[in-house]
Amino acid sequence: AEVVAKAVYANSLTIPASTTWNSPAKLELELPAGTVVSWYIHGAPEHQHQVSVAVYYQGHRVFPDGEIEYFYPSDVPAVFEVTTEIQAGARKLTIKGANTDDTYEHTVYVAATVEHEVASKGILGRIAGFFVPAEVLED
Repeated sequence: AEVVAKAVYANSLTIPASTTWNSPAKLELELPAGTVVSWYIHGAPEHQHQVSVAVYYQGHRVFPDGEIEYFYPSDVPAVFEVTTEIQAGARKLTIKGANTDDTYEHTVYVAATVEHEVASKGILGRIAGFFVPAEVLED
């Protein structure tokens, strides 16, 4: 049986002043194969709807859904339960952002929680049992 583990992968995207959606700032986030089960996005109070972000996987927007609106981060951390399957051969997500502030760059902090399968302890224990006496192994 497979065991599901969760891990959080975080990074930040600094978006220069006057960055538009015609030429957005981009951050590549490489994740393990598995399922993204949630996103954490945190901005700053001075963003005031000047900063917008969206997440893409294999050229398609996965957050927010659809191509009409973007997410506007603020100083209140936002957590969204959005599920995206990450395939073994294509493990990069792209976070894109724009910034209408004509004076200052702004940084957005992004984290993805990923569930991925790991070999069960039983299998590992049996394999290790070939090499290590059973009384040494812990359950």
